[in-house]
Amino acid sequence: MREEPSKAENKNTKQKGYIYSIGFFGGLFASLTAYIAHIINFVPFGPGMIWQLWPTYEQTAWMRRYPGHLLSIVLISLLSVFIAWLYYALFRKKQNVWFGIWFGIALWVLLFIGLHSLIPGVKSVHELGWNTNIVFLSIFALYGLFVGYSIYYESELHEKGRG
Repeated sequence: MREEPSKAENKNTKQKGYIYSIGFFGGLFASLTAYIAHIINFVPFGPGMIWQLWPTYEQTAWMRRYPGHLLSIVLISLLSVFIAWLYYALFRKKQNVWFGIWFGIALWVLLFIGLHSLIPGVKSVHELGWNTNIVFLSIFALYGLFVGYSIYYESELHEKGRG
């Protein structure tokens, strides 16, 4: 005979589902926004830039076109779940909206300055120019705001027993 899960287990499972959803949809929103910015020529590259890490990038045409961008949007959305869990583990109690924005900016710094040398086809921050940097900083700041405040809100609801 199967036992019914306790109320606390249900709330824990529900909160974990929220973290997965927040991460996935945050990544989806951010990568789609970056792709749209690429389509309308605000930035020189879209989310498909992650394929440049792949050894056969230059020989594989689909990675540089629409299917490559779509697959990278899905991949970024899935990777974003891990970022949401990282935020949850470290900063879920931070109520300040600015904290989420700074978290997003820190991710931008990590990617564009810290890990820049790992992505061969992407220019340095200095070479990208003001427009590209401002667009990507804005996308990352909005991503951090969404993830940070959503996780804080769900954590508060969970602790107060309403989640």
